[in-house]
Amino acid sequence: MSKISTLLVFGAILGFSILPSRAADVSVVVPNANANLAGSAEIGEVLNGYNSDLGQTVQYVIAASDLLPLQNTTLTGLSFRLNNYYAPSLPEIDYSNFTIVLSASPDSPLSTVFADNIQNGTVAYQAPFTFAAGALPTGAPAGSDIPNDFGTFIKFSTPYYYTTGDMLVTLSHSQPSGGETSDYWSVDGNSSATPTLIAHDQAATEASVEWYVTPITEFTTSDSLPDNAPAAIPEPGTYAMIFLGFALLVFWQKSTSFIRTRGTNR
Repeated sequence: MSKISTLLVFGAILGFSILPSRAADVSVVVPNANANLAGSAEIGEVLNGYNSDLGQTVQYVIAASDLLPLQNTTLTGLSFRLNNYYAPSLPEIDYSNFTIVLSASPDSPLSTVFADNIQNGTVAYQAPFTFAAGALPTGAPAGSDIPNDFGTFIKFSTPYYYTTGDMLVTLSHSQPSGGETSDYWSVDGNSSATPTLIAHDQAATEASVEWYVTPITEFTTSDSLPDNAPAAIPEPGTYAMIFLGFALLVFWQKSTSFIRTRGTNR
């Protein structure tokens, strides 16, 4: 290997060796038992406008035992999947408003008043949202144990730092535009002893329905979700080390040129 190549490699190694390391991304499906197993039920209100022109409000509890891998991590997004029995190929689906609030869950049974259950809540997302056509995958055999893949993540505008304990998810959305033109479709869920609270109105303050089905949900800690991943930018220290490598190369070239010149003039 020539001296020039050696110096270039040396500079590159110095640069990349100081890149900061970070914890590996974690994605967890809750309930954990349904990571690769289709749910036993369905719950349309999570994403669908079923039964209402006013949108939906849904509130449900996730047990701490299903969140162990996420303790003391920052949650950056969540995702749902279609129940394999109610999973038509969907067009683009638009919401004028989609709101997600994450919080600790009360120790006592849930009140039918949504706000009474939210303990130190974080508004993780509150904005319009669009599922592109096909963003909620289909194809799993209807009625089988095989689940559909999870859909596009809803990336939080305000990440939520989860510590421990049961977590409460409060989700509300406007009547979706687009999905109503399709056959009935629904989110995969699992029968539960703890009710999910539902109101067929995004602006509702109190639940009108208790549905003993928990939406199967995937959470992630990834800070580079596929739908809006930024280009990686090297750290300033990396640039410094790379420039050092090139500086050494220039110095070596000038030194060599000087030595050759002196040798020629003798």
